[in-house]
Amino acid sequence: MRIAMFTDCYKPIVNGVVSSISCLKETLVKKGHEVIIFCPSHPGHGDTEEGLRRFYSFTFPLQPEERVTLPFPSKHLKNFKQEGFDCIHIHTPFNLGFIGRGVSRKHKIPMVFTHHTLWEEYVHYIPFISREWLRKKAISLCRGFCNSSNYVIAPSAMVKDILISQGVTKPIEVVPSGITAELFKCGDAGVVRKKYKIPPEKRILTFAGRTGKEKSIDFLLEAYRIIVDKFPDVHLFILGDGPERKNLENLAKSLKLMDNTTFTGYVPREEISNYFSASYLFIFSSTTETQGLVMQEAMACGCPVVAVDATGSSETVRNGIDGFLTPFSKEEFSSKILLLLGDEALREKFSQSAAKDSSRFYTDSMGEKIIQVYTAAVKSE
Repeated sequence: MRIAMFTDCYKPIVNGVVSSISCLKETLVKKGHEVIIFCPSHPGHGDTEEGLRRFYSFTFPLQPEERVTLPFPSKHLKNFKQEGFDCIHIHTPFNLGFIGRGVSRKHKIPMVFTHHTLWEEYVHYIPFISREWLRKKAISLCRGFCNSSNYVIAPSAMVKDILISQGVTKPIEVVPSGITAELFKCGDAGVVRKKYKIPPEKRILTFAGRTGKEKSIDFLLEAYRIIVDKFPDVHLFILGDGPERKNLENLAKSLKLMDNTTFTGYVPREEISNYFSASYLFIFSSTTETQGLVMQEAMACGCPVVAVDATGSSETVRNGIDGFLTPFSKEEFSSKILLLLGDEALREKFSQSAAKDSSRFYTDSMGEKIIQVYTAAVKSE
């Protein structure tokens, strides 16, 4: 098949959506399909990846790490019909999503929409406007994209239930994004310990994700304060960057945690497995995820997870088998981490289960399911 993907977020940005799209493209190409990604330009970033068509874009004023895309150059769309695309896959309900939906309608090419993000949980980034009004608009926008698609892909069963409750009537298939097995089976823990001068006897806890309010990293730091009081030899890595990083660093300072904490900023995807392999536990506090991609990656490296029980984590972590799920309570969250810090045998049991069962997240099976959705979308047109 020949697939056109439209996204407002792609490399060099580092986040879960970009990882999902990149892994999907790689998997489909390996299976003999052709994928062209329509995405924003990034001045100063040189592309070495084939199959990209970048539109002019500028920095989004409210979120400097994001881009606002313009429909230029028009040559990217001029001969769209003649290029013989079998299906259009939309990964955004914003600018490039509208462009992709437009060419789908104009040329009568079937369209699939993946609901990567619960946008109604991100409205706090827009000031001066009622959050309740923005939540309703975000839900309405995504519902419109879903109901104008031939098929909808939800990254988890809980997201499917949310979409149905919000009025989506088109067929919805649950297809988690999946991870690349090769990338997360070969981490080098020594690289991380050497870089940050962490001795072998010091155990590492790791969080990875955008440092935004919706990730609840302040909750995580406050729980970590409880942990350090009991185990002062632990060290926390916070991988990622975002608008709240400075505030979170200030919070860590006020909690007297900076000697036990490292904010790394963005970490290249090919290096993340080194951090997971060096980690005793992966800890995750977000309640707004649509899937558990970063948790899947940690588990593939044999790193057990302690996470808040929420959308995404609940369908990734098997509570009491390869990690723990807890309520949104600092006491209960920290208690499970303390339990595993105090019980090496249990942690090792969880580690083996996480590594063994991580194959259920691999991209091969995900790619097959996506092709089935594309085929069904083509037949429904």
